[in-house]
Amino acid sequence: MKVVVLGAGIVGASAAYHLALKGAEVVIVDKKHEGQATAAGAGIVCPWLSRVDDPAWYDMSKASACYYPTLVSQLEADGETDLGYAVVGGLGISKDVEELKEIEKRVMERKKQTPEVGDITYLAPGEPQKLFPPLA
Repeated sequence: MKVVVLGAGIVGASAAYHLALKGAEVVIVDKKHEGQATAAGAGIVCPWLSRVDDPAWYDMSKASACYYPTLVSQLEADGETDLGYAVVGGLGISKDVEELKEIEKRVMERKKQTPEVGDITYLAPGEPQKLFPPLA
């Protein structure tokens, strides 16, 4: 079987990997963002903070995030050890306290179904920038 996968992001690369394991001849077509991730996800797998209200999209994204550590383990078992993978958490930021409360509510609801969300912590002003210096 010959398969063309569009996009070399996390989803496309994972699909190509699994197809190749099953014996498919795989070609990946991508824009060649050499040395950088695409703007779509930038290599981040964190659906918990997403504002997308489409349940089908969220279910797929949630399953992908929960599967990602398994994929990393499989790749490492296959000899791919320099993946740049780390669980580092996510930041939901706003200067608006009400918006932060909405983010917290959304994430707490998602955590009920998916404990992989992890802990939720409010940070004092200036603390997010210490964790991620490019923030204004």
